[in-house]
Amino acid sequence: MSESYIDNLLTPRIAEVIELSSSKSRIVLEPLEQGFGHTLGNSLRRILLSAITGSAVSEVKIEGVQHEYAIIDGVREDVIDIMLNLKQLIIKMPGMKTSTATLNKKGPTTVTAGDIELSGDVEILNKDHVIAHLSEGGALEMEMTIEQGRGYRLASEVPADESRPVGTLLLDASFCPVKSVVYSVEKTRVGQRIDLDKLLIDIEVAGTIDAKEAVQQAATILHAQLAAFVNLDKIQEMAASEREEKEVNPMLDKSIKDLEEFGLTPRSVNALLSEKIMDISELVKRTEANLLETPNIGMKSVEEIKDALKQCGLELGMGGDMDDEF
Repeated sequence: MSESYIDNLLTPRIAEVIELSSSKSRIVLEPLEQGFGHTLGNSLRRILLSAITGSAVSEVKIEGVQHEYAIIDGVREDVIDIMLNLKQLIIKMPGMKTSTATLNKKGPTTVTAGDIELSGDVEILNKDHVIAHLSEGGALEMEMTIEQGRGYRLASEVPADESRPVGTLLLDASFCPVKSVVYSVEKTRVGQRIDLDKLLIDIEVAGTIDAKEAVQQAATILHAQLAAFVNLDKIQEMAASEREEKEVNPMLDKSIKDLEEFGLTPRSVNALLSEKIMDISELVKRTEANLLETPNIGMKSVEEIKDALKQCGLELGMGGDMDDEF
């Protein structure tokens, strides 16, 4: 297929990557054909806010608490407030799908994210984030599950699990490490052309990923999703080939006796039936060598069988792996 239509388009490049702050960056892409700024900007924005992998607390079990409307003696915050505070943790969990964290503090004190005991390479970036305030005699003991995921998942969407301990509270989990994305399109020029687009993407991240890496991931995801359209002809050919392979020859459901219509002699039919080979699907599992080891079946009978199967569009040895007894 000719790709001359691509040659006629401008090839954009990253013109600038500007760090606006420790968590905000601006990425500038130009030159783009007219209209392509909004096409790419909107697509990347949607992917950045929904498909980049991140980590969050997905469930918590608090000692002495059975439901989210409970109040804990000696703790200023109620359970719902504690759960909301856990949702705001900024967690970095490289190379892991899930992890468990614990917290065990007694008052009087202010409990922060830095008091959480983590395992493996898990790291909480906002260690000063307040989780609860404990008064004299107050205590807070809990176990949290940290999970990797994408986008935003409501607690109501988590499948029921009978093995989950009683009193486990499920959280609405915000996995996305990208906090906000704003894009704009400006006019730019190349030579005499003044109707071209410049795409500016302002991205704010939580700190577990930098803006450049987030955009690279989003672009990779977009490319992977569009690849099916790029290879449309090839994929259609592969699908057609797979359908042909999956089509079952109706003769496979027939009895061995039906092969008499294709020249198989009664003697050969009876020899096969005596060996409990009752239908054609069972016969095609055998190879020529297997049949020659069978009593009352010689080379002449094997040739008859092969010829009859050929007329049906079948052959010996095409029925999959042989059973151990053969």
